[in-house]
Amino acid sequence: MCHPRTHSALANGREPVVSGDPHDPTIAIDRQAFIRGCRLLIRPALAASLVPLALLTSACGAVRPAPLEDGAAVLRRAVDNARSAASVRVRGDIRATHSIVGWEGIVVGTDEQYRVAAMGMVIDARRIDGLVWGRPVDRSQPWVSVPSDGSFDLGVLLRGHVDSFTTVDDAQRIELRFAGVDVLHALSHVPSTGPTTATVTIQSGFVTEVDLRLPSEVSARVELWDYGAPLTVEPVDA
Repeated sequence: MCHPRTHSALANGREPVVSGDPHDPTIAIDRQAFIRGCRLLIRPALAASLVPLALLTSACGAVRPAPLEDGAAVLRRAVDNARSAASVRVRGDIRATHSIVGWEGIVVGTDEQYRVAAMGMVIDARRIDGLVWGRPVDRSQPWVSVPSDGSFDLGVLLRGHVDSFTTVDDAQRIELRFAGVDVLHALSHVPSTGPTTATVTIQSGFVTEVDLRLPSEVSARVELWDYGAPLTVEPVDA
């Protein structure tokens, strides 16, 4: 039987393991925007607070192909279910040859709260009422705020072209192809350039995982779980 992975380093009091050089030439992320975000972290504001989606499922059992139009309909229902749920826990990371950025937190409506690890720093980042707030988790520096660049948007998946749709045990997997759509930014607030492909896993009518592949061997994973849970984004304290 397949079992979803629910282990969380942050939930067990450990920081995400993140290392590496954002100037690495293999990285396909828009360098200028990414470096600006990292400088915010170091100075120490908040790099783009990141989010992005869910239970990591194992591929065991027979793969059953299905019509592409069915995949588009299943994906739309899953996105609609997520919007109706209004809250979800998220975890993700962006990788090249190593993890560049890692994050874990919650999305509640248009508000978000994450613990973000990048370049050896760990930031408490919150997106509340159109502002992004950040400070080191050790509270060594005060909160800094900048205008938000938008909210977490799972609906970006509906802008992709369905390449395949299969069922594996209790999970449905949809392969998507995007051109001219910054999927990474919509799910993590980190801008990227170039074409993107995605593997979307759906269980019980909800998107539980999105694996993104970008140029130059850059990849990202976003996991989502606890849809509809009674979650609350904490207010920014003094």
